[in-house]
Amino acid sequence: MNQISKLVLIILFLLIMSITLFAEEIRPYILGSISKGSVDEQVEKVSQILNDNNFEIVGKYNVNDNTIILIFTNEEIKLNAANSEFGGYGALLRISVTNVNEEIQIAYTNPKYITNVYRMNDNLDSVSDKLIAIIGNEKKFGAKKGNSAEKLRKYHYKAMMPYFDDQTVLAEYKSHEDAMEAINAGFNKNSTLVEKIYEVNIPGKDEIVFGVAIKEGSGADQRILDNCDKEELKQTCYLPYEILLSGNTVYAMEGKYRIAISFPDLSMGTFMKISTAPGAITKALKKVAKNE
Repeated sequence: MNQISKLVLIILFLLIMSITLFAEEIRPYILGSISKGSVDEQVEKVSQILNDNNFEIVGKYNVNDNTIILIFTNEEIKLNAANSEFGGYGALLRISVTNVNEEIQIAYTNPKYITNVYRMNDNLDSVSDKLIAIIGNEKKFGAKKGNSAEKLRKYHYKAMMPYFDDQTVLAEYKSHEDAMEAINAGFNKNSTLVEKIYEVNIPGKDEIVFGVAIKEGSGADQRILDNCDKEELKQTCYLPYEILLSGNTVYAMEGKYRIAISFPDLSMGTFMKISTAPGAITKALKKVAKNE
């Protein structure tokens, strides 16, 4: 190998290393601001800001006395969902208003994180820029060390744990309409166990995403928060869970995947404390999907 060839190889190696070194570290959540006042006052303020900037609030989840989550979307987010396989999971973003020691944390799901862990076609950079401008960008958090987009698209928590494409089939029906009818009846039948937070149609497709709060059992939302959401900055806007109806098939993400992407720094010890939760979450979602 001559000197020029060696030099080219060295330059290529350094270029690859620099790209790896300076790849953006993407974290699950963005802290918009910390404010005073009440949760209700801040929810009203955030709602007005979203509405004024052409975001549509499709659901509101009163998690507990200290936390309210707003679920929102816009046409750009929904169109990106329509153009991505299983894109319905990423058809919405969430913003939490949480009282922590008499201070109100306003935080939201990072669009770049969502679009990569759900393997969507577009990173929604313009949506990210807009939210940073109107809600704020005090700090990105939820993982001590962020991941690159490439790693997020291949994410799983540990060896033998599920990936995004390991979807759970909750139920199958003869038609899309039959499935819709059964799901809505399933919410009504299981109202003590679950609550429907939102229902959003994906444009141009027979696809609907439902937001699901789980109110009791070992997979209950509050139980997960009590065990997993221990850091100073609260990750409450990971809720609610999703049911995805695509065509005549009803899907959900594996609980072990959905919790892991929401709390990527979760220790194995903590994971063991909620070891029955993923199965309980799937069981609750299946009850809705099958109208049992």
